[in-house]
Amino acid sequence: MPRHRTSISLALLICAAALDLVACGSGNTAHSAASLTTNSTSSPTTASTTSSKESSVATTPCAVSQLSVSSTKSDEALNNVGVVYVLHNTSSTTCVLQGYPRLATVTTAGETTNLNAKREGGSGYLYPAVSQALVTLAPGGVASFWVEFSPLRSCEPSGEIEITPPNSHGHLTVSNHEILPCSSHFEVSPVGKGTVQPTAAG
Repeated sequence: MPRHRTSISLALLICAAALDLVACGSGNTAHSAASLTTNSTSSPTTASTTSSKESSVATTPCAVSQLSVSSTKSDEALNNVGVVYVLHNTSSTTCVLQGYPRLATVTTAGETTNLNAKREGGSGYLYPAVSQALVTLAPGGVASFWVEFSPLRSCEPSGEIEITPPNSHGHLTVSNHEILPCSSHFEVSPVGKGTVQPTAAG
């Protein structure tokens, strides 16, 4: 009888030890699963934040302080005169332009007159059509638009042209030797990427 009781006691101890091992193993498994769940849910949040930052940077309209403007020589054909204005991103930050600029003439006496130019979505007599698309302007990048008009009579050009870029409240100023305020049929293109080149007709 004592030997039989000893065998039963050993068996109970072995079962208890086995139960402890199973409990520990299941606890570690649960802990590992929780860790994997936490890690897997954190990645999309980080990616979403990064994507949001990139999106906000890529859609920031160009401020006037980021830009400078220059004009090309005028082109003439079929009793039409045209000028291309080039916008340069002189800042260290990428920005965007989209749509039509606004223009005004400024006399030597300082009088400003808005230039009521037709917004032309197609091609002109001298220049190709420019798509009204979003233009991403990296540092050092350029965009441009064209202006065409018919010089019906001779008059002195205004001293300067004020150019308000799309989605901007300020303006840039450039010396004017081409646009005649007494002309008619003014047309302006949207801002496009790069520098617009005249067509073969020009």
